[in-house]
Formats: sequence, C-alpha cells, structure tokens
Amino acid sequence: MAGGQGVPETGSNAATVKSPCLDKAARTPAQRKISSQLLCALYPPKTPLRAKPRLRTDSEGRVFVDIRGKVTDKLIACVGKMGGKVVSHSERYNSILAYVPLEKLEKIAGLRQVKAIRPAAEAMTN
Repeated sequence: MAGGQGVPETGSNAATVKSPCLDKAARTPAQRKISSQLLCALYPPKTPLRAKPRLRTDSEGRVFVDIRGKVTDKLIACVGKMGGKVVSHSERYNSILAYVPLEKLEKIAGLRQVKAIRPAAEAMTN
C-alpha cells in the first residue's frame, strides 16, 4: 500500500491490493473508526458496488459526518483546521456534526478522542 495509509497502489501490484472499503482486515486503526460507507467513497473498489453510498455534501464537496468521541474545544478546533465546518456539537452525547473533506477523515479518525466517524443521520418525512 502506498504511503502506509491504506491507499491502493497503482502499477503491477495494484491487482493484489484490496480497497479498505471491502477488506476489513487490511484497515489501519484509523480506518477501523470510519464507517464502510465513507471508506467506499474515499477508496472506491475496482469492482463497482451494487449500491453507491449516498452522502450529503456541501457546495465545497465536504461530506456531512457524525464524529463520535470526547468533545473538547481542542477537537472542535482541530476539525476546523483540517478544513471542516462544525454544524453542531454535544458534549452530553459525545457528538460533533460537521462537513469534512473526505481526504481528512483518516487524519481526524487518528485522533485519540475520536471513537467513530459515520455519515450524519438525517430526518426523513413520509
């Protein structure tokens, strides 16, 4: 894998490297904190999926995610420094809702306070 970040290589070895989207055993500790939907958007597999992940994005292409973990001012600032836009946060529910660039998800997931990152839940009407 290129750069040790779980990024599929290109070239002759590319056929043997699986996308972390599909191969859970090949995921890094940070990737294990990220939902499969987000990993499939970040590292699309060579074989197309039957259903593409539907993720809410903003005008800058950032995805709307729920970052679960110990909410601190430092973590909120860190999300902002990485190009994210915090929409809301709750210390009580250990949650930060934010628009985050896909390419920064692994870096955020690598932070000690972060337990999980998944697409933000959205209300639906019938």
